Amino acid sequence: MSGQQFLLTLSCANRPGIVSAVSSCIFESKGDIHESQQFDDPETGKHFMRIVFGTDANTIDPLVFRT
Repeated sequence: MSGQQFLLTLSCANRPGIVSAVSSCIFESKGDIHESQQFDDPETGKHFMRIVFGTDANTIDPLVFRT
């Protein structure tokens, strides 16, 4: 896949469906995940994620990934 490549990092309160929501958002933006790591910290109740993905789309709106 040629085009743009992105690195997405996030941390948030841990809850069910986070990985699904992020990967669905990338899919809907015509993205392809190249690399993904995630983990939960039970002491703080936080979830951490790092995803490298690419897209052939000419433009992508980074605000799609902000909440």
